[in-house]
Amino acid sequence: MESGITSAVIGCGRMGAFTSESVRRHAPACWLPLSHADAIRRHPRTRLAALCDVDPDALGRAAAEHGVERTYTDPARLLDEVRPALLGIATRTIGRANLIAEALDAGVRALHVEKPLCNGVAELRALQRAFAPEDVFVTYGAVRRHFPIYRQACDLVDSGRYGALREIRVALGSGMLFW
Repeated sequence: MESGITSAVIGCGRMGAFTSESVRRHAPACWLPLSHADAIRRHPRTRLAALCDVDPDALGRAAAEHGVERTYTDPARLLDEVRPALLGIATRTIGRANLIAEALDAGVRALHVEKPLCNGVAELRALQRAFAPEDVFVTYGAVRRHFPIYRQACDLVDSGRYGALREIRVALGSGMLFW
């Protein structure tokens, strides 16, 4: 049996399982690994135990790419059978809040979720309550905002040095840092 934190990913598209070649080639090194599956696979203390997607073709490609044997098209079955401690959620936004709640109800205590978390204020308030216990750990796909260069750009915008701004675009290499 492999060791490591039992982990799974729901959503085997661009952010869940596949980082485009363009992003790999042009993104700053600090952005990689970008996909949930790739990040879990590369961390020495996590084990990618299962993948889930409603599209069997995407699921098959992701399973082959990441060497994962256990695959599911039903998130509830994955949660029940695999019982991951860590779950990556990279699905479409509609239904994501319910999926997060189901994962927490199933015992998942660490989540990394793509942005946006949900579709409305009522869902956000429900998630706020669900995330409140001290044994629940949640991150979401907005890591760029934590880069020192991004914070510097925000400080410069907030300084008023350039007056009232309507739009800002800042390049970081061949990718966008800020828009």
